[in-house]
Amino acid sequence: IQVSVSLLGEPFSPTTLRHIGALRMAYNTLNITGQSSNFRLPGNDFTNEQVFFLAYAQTQCYQRQDLVQYLRTQLGSYDEKTALNAALIQMPEFARAFQC
Repeated sequence: IQVSVSLLGEPFSPTTLRHIGALRMAYNTLNITGQSSNFRLPGNDFTNEQVFFLAYAQTQCYQRQDLVQYLRTQLGSYDEKTALNAALIQMPEFARAFQC
């Protein structure tokens, strides 16, 4: 059953803002140091930048019972998918990497 829940609080929670800052800092650091060239994975055609963002997205994967997530949302804690999308929307580097 799909349940729609309105989010409590601001569209950008402090947690989401921290995600955006940390993601930007990691991305910039890797590009400055040149270490992003080590991100190629065998057996796929992802670019280094795409692998970076995919790795970040995987750190945000969680499985919770629907009731637990509903309660967390009511307390103002966005689910990881919402927080991930909110962070990546703010990264023009992500849009360029995936041409979207």
